[in-house]
Amino acid sequence: MIHIVASDFLMPETSYDPFEQNEKFDLLQEDGEVYSRLFGICNVPISEEKTEVLMLRLLDRFIEGQGHECQNIKYLIHAYTAGDCVPPGHSIVRELGKRIGLSTRQSFGTNINKCVSVYSALKMAEAFLEQEEDGSSILIMTGDVGYTRDLRVIPNTSIGGDAVAALLVKKGKGRDAMLLNKQHVVGKYATGTWASREEAKDLEVNFIPLLVDLMMKNLEEARLSLEDLKWIVPHNINLPTWKKVAKHMGLKQNLFFLSNISKYAHCYNSDFIINHKTLVDEQLLQKGDYYLCAAAGVGTVFSTALFQY
Repeated sequence: MIHIVASDFLMPETSYDPFEQNEKFDLLQEDGEVYSRLFGICNVPISEEKTEVLMLRLLDRFIEGQGHECQNIKYLIHAYTAGDCVPPGHSIVRELGKRIGLSTRQSFGTNINKCVSVYSALKMAEAFLEQEEDGSSILIMTGDVGYTRDLRVIPNTSIGGDAVAALLVKKGKGRDAMLLNKQHVVGKYATGTWASREEAKDLEVNFIPLLVDLMMKNLEEARLSLEDLKWIVPHNINLPTWKKVAKHMGLKQNLFFLSNISKYAHCYNSDFIINHKTLVDEQLLQKGDYYLCAAAGVGTVFSTALFQY
């Protein structure tokens, strides 16, 4: 078993409203209004700095802040959505690892599942730590800067914001334990944002039932019910999707933690860590609370993870 020790995130101070600053996103104003007013994506953080600069700054702050908790880090995993533009032979994750004294074999990245690669990283961390002594830890870092419009704007769905985040997980029993982590790849929708109109319509019909089915399987395996949950914590893709999920499940919307959508927009893999940090900082979790995280990546990859605080 692994549990979360600490989380943190960093994002640029400047953010933009797709309606009021639609030209920043190469959008018509009426399209910007849909993202901002209907989808709830009204503050999109945009960085003028590169991903690596932001990640190194956060790493230094995180290590300094956590002190002794970071003395037994065995691996560093970088979960990201899109590859960054770097000179040939250069590796962001290798530079991050070197910063904390890890070898190249102890630092690696994953983006195979796009915006749910952080869930993949959690599964990897759990598997690697099985071979280590109790108290060993793994640092998971996320980070993306939307350097192209195709990466920034997800048609009719969301707008990506720039952020980096860090999550320290440790082997052994402890507060904030990951009980289950499930993923389901639906290969028929692998074309993602390049899907045909017919494929997109088919996914729209099946998206919510597929996601809810995976969420319920997590609870059933844990022998829990929806009534046992303190929160459902989704990724910050947009408001309408999660309102529809709530309706499909027969749940009140206030069970879903959605306030960060309007604050930070959809920050790719960092959503998971941003939401965790917010819940902890605002004391929205008490000892023993169960919370279920859920997300979907372009592809289509559904991910859910169940935690007990």
